Amino acid sequence: MDTSSARQPQTRRRCAVCPVVFNGRADKIYCSPACKEKARRMRLEATKTVASRGAVPSVIRGSNGVLIATVAQLGYLGRPDGVGAMVMDVTYGRGFWWTRWMPEFLVVHVGDFRDLAKNSDCCPAICFDPPYISTGRRETSSIDRFYEAYGLAEVKGWRAVRQVIDEGLAECARVLAPRGHLLVKCMDYVESGHKVWNTFHVAAEAESLGLQLKDRFHHIATGKGGPQPLTNLDGSPREWQHAKEVSSMLLVFTK
Repeated sequence: MDTSSARQPQTRRRCAVCPVVFNGRADKIYCSPACKEKARRMRLEATKTVASRGAVPSVIRGSNGVLIATVAQLGYLGRPDGVGAMVMDVTYGRGFWWTRWMPEFLVVHVGDFRDLAKNSDCCPAICFDPPYISTGRRETSSIDRFYEAYGLAEVKGWRAVRQVIDEGLAECARVLAPRGHLLVKCMDYVESGHKVWNTFHVAAEAESLGLQLKDRFHHIATGKGGPQPLTNLDGSPREWQHAKEVSSMLLVFTK
């Protein structure tokens, strides 16, 4: 009797297609054969839709699912129709990246993305969407589940967040296969009056790891860019010293 599946740890996650939450192996991303078939149809539909629009734009509006479905058409995640493509998502979270398009073989890493437990040069495509905005103090943080999300310890301030990103980036670079593609989500923001230029830092850090920047996409997510409060929490007037960031960046690297 094959006991390999029994040895694999069981994890609780949301189905990549529907809202159902189930227990299963780390490589199981669908709750049923019906959802797996629906994902196949989604890949085909995404290919037809983007192909009818012509060139892929560098500025993409919509959800993370729309972003990935659009970017996938350039072949950074394998074949545009997803058939035969193998992608490792090291920051799967709730699976929102895969609501419009999905590779045939999606490997989900569970736990700390700074230790992928994979051989070097083995993955043709990797997606890395780390927590890239500082939480401030834990008791006042508005970023849901930041500390529990990826098996990370408590992280405070932009320097500590950047160190986590750098360590995860280095691990992704290690396991990325030659001529493979690494997709990294990042964003610039302001913390305590200081502009944190994460996008430039990630590009420079990746280059130091032997990666080359191949493409970039500005992502304007649904709900971004709304009005900001005119006062601080203590009631004092809020003074703006920097432009408000309304988009994140998806950087595509190759090895």
